Amino acid sequence: MVPIGKSNARCRRARLAFVGAGAIVLCACVSGPDYEAPPAVAAVAEAERFANENEPEADEDAVPASGPWWAEIGGTELAALIGELNTQNLDLAAARARVEQAGAVARQARARRLPAVRASGDGGGLRLLDPPGFPWADTYSAAISASWDTDIFGRLRNADRAARLRADAALLSQNALRQSLAAEIARAYVGAFALMRQIEIAEGLSESFSETAMLSDERYRAGSQTVSALDVQISRQNAAAAAASIPNLEAQYVVRLQTIDILLGRLPGTTTLSFAEMAEAGALPAASVGEPSGVLRNRPDVAFAEASFRAALSDIGVARADLYPTITLSGVLQQASSPANVLGAETLIANLVGEVVAPLYEGGRRRAEVRRAEAAARELGAEFEQTALTAVGDVEAALAQEQASADTVALRAVSLEAARLSDAIASERYAAGRVGLLTVLETRRALDAARQDLVAADEARLNARIDLRLALGGDWFDDSERQASP
Repeated sequence: MVPIGKSNARCRRARLAFVGAGAIVLCACVSGPDYEAPPAVAAVAEAERFANENEPEADEDAVPASGPWWAEIGGTELAALIGELNTQNLDLAAARARVEQAGAVARQARARRLPAVRASGDGGGLRLLDPPGFPWADTYSAAISASWDTDIFGRLRNADRAARLRADAALLSQNALRQSLAAEIARAYVGAFALMRQIEIAEGLSESFSETAMLSDERYRAGSQTVSALDVQISRQNAAAAAASIPNLEAQYVVRLQTIDILLGRLPGTTTLSFAEMAEAGALPAASVGEPSGVLRNRPDVAFAEASFRAALSDIGVARADLYPTITLSGVLQQASSPANVLGAETLIANLVGEVVAPLYEGGRRRAEVRRAEAAARELGAEFEQTALTAVGDVEAALAQEQASADTVALRAVSLEAARLSDAIASERYAAGRVGLLTVLETRRALDAARQDLVAADEARLNARIDLRLALGGDWFDDSERQASP
């Protein structure tokens, strides 16, 4: 015959083992789905090269680019602007505050998995009415209480993981904003440089037309048979038309500078630029693009979509765990003092309680939450795929534009050289009285158009490089962090 005490102990151990085994099985059932790359993302990861990528030409004399990519466009002046952007831009300041908020939420979620310990105390007076005249006596009590959610089914664990992933996503969103703003600064810088060149061309053309008008007027007054009063007026009209385009170009230039001011948190009208180290568009070094899978690692918007998708999978685990009971352990250690004839000596009281709270009936609310979480994960999974495909598409488009703009710059340079030669021949012949004014005006306008076309081609070439860098992503800033989790 087995003693009763031993029998009860064995039963308790058996029940604990059964409950523990059941909890392990249920934990496996209620955890969130394991992450698996969606089909489109897997296809991007397996791709070997971009469709529009050209094989780089070997150049033994080429010097590897150093420093951030924007230095190859605007040198130290543009680098200084983007460096200031990181500390002064107000949108980035708001983004940093959002990162701090997400980090605080993640720390709160982690803290919920730990025991909560509280201290309390009170004091007062006690007087017995029977027998009469018993004096007042001071009483006090102090207690320390602790409670811990055992989280057997993983509700808090999954909530912690989801919060940490969303903290990471907040930082990735900030990095995406930083890159977008840096590209915006670079485009504004390139655009301002193009406008400055257009202003210089317009001023030169106006001066050239003015000189032609003066020469025409002198020859007309001298009685030349090849110049008429109409020629004089036409040349004056062309000079005035060229000068008339300058104020609008100057206004556009001011707007570009004000765009930079606002991006840098400056009062509009502060920025001045020299463009002392501006790159020649036709001499840009080749850009390395790597494999398509790189956009999954380097594009912060893609990484943000992935983190959001992973967080949604953890949300499913939270919703599933919420279907099962919550088991909480709590304990209290209390010390009390009272009059000797009532409670005797000081008393130390310890209390340990286990609490199980199980949902019985809520009209299907919890199961509906599971279905909602699963649908939200499917939504974010589809958005993750779309973002990855869009990122690859951005790189492909930027590569195509990069090549097209490079070819355009080369052809525009050839066209400009031919226009310069034509204008020089026409001017020489007009000075000798061998051709009429209309020929000179025509070659002059062709030269102006060729110059403007080359400026536009150079701007497009530099912007194509900016777009390619933005499409590829990457760690542009030394202080960028890949994780925001506490």
